[in-house]
Amino acid sequence: RSSLATLYNETSILEKHHSFRAFELMLHSNINLLAGLSSEDYDTFREMVMSIILATDMARHAEYMRRLKELTTPPDQRDDTSLPPPEPDSLFYMEILIKCADTSNVLKPFDVARKWAMRVTDEFFLQGDMERANGMDVTATCDRTTQSRVDLQKGFIDKVIGPYYKTVALFLPAMANIVSQIEVNRAEWDRYNDRMLEQELGNSYLPELPGLLNQEPMNLRVVTWNIAAVNNNPFEYW
Repeated sequence: RSSLATLYNETSILEKHHSFRAFELMLHSNINLLAGLSSEDYDTFREMVMSIILATDMARHAEYMRRLKELTTPPDQRDDTSLPPPEPDSLFYMEILIKCADTSNVLKPFDVARKWAMRVTDEFFLQGDMERANGMDVTATCDRTTQSRVDLQKGFIDKVIGPYYKTVALFLPAMANIVSQIEVNRAEWDRYNDRMLEQELGNSYLPELPGLLNQEPMNLRVVTWNIAAVNNNPFEYW
């Protein structure tokens, strides 16, 4: 029901908006980052960047998991050994890596990962609050009245991103070390509950913006990534 959802036809809304903002900045008269590209090179670059950003839409996660499993399944275990999967192109590699970067909070040392867990679940719960306030069905993972921050992290690792990273490690063996860090973090989450997490972190996980007079942590309840769209100024992101 939001203006952004209407603008992008309710599919990959934030991803399309991120792509739009990226190109708005690169094409801004004060930057002109792409001025040296020919029309053909610009079209190629734009298509590539948009494809990579759209790969971060978790609605497409199953699509990438299916392709990775096709590429990592031994020939003698495939349903039809006469039809090997097509070789991935360079764009597919970039899409796989951007998905890793997009969810990399679970790969960070646990002291950092738990702060990102708080930030992510803050975003989820604020979305649920807005959905409830507007008379909409509350997205299951965004309902602060029924969800646990810690359980969301466990479920995300166990059911979604853990299997993804393990498959990526098979596809790109040089990245095998990422799996061990996820296992360390997953074990750490077993020691936590929401109250313990919130008491330990307090407000320390909230971002601080340089130049603010009071130098107090930002109140995420008054922040919106869409302020730039409202003010029509590509340089306003806070």
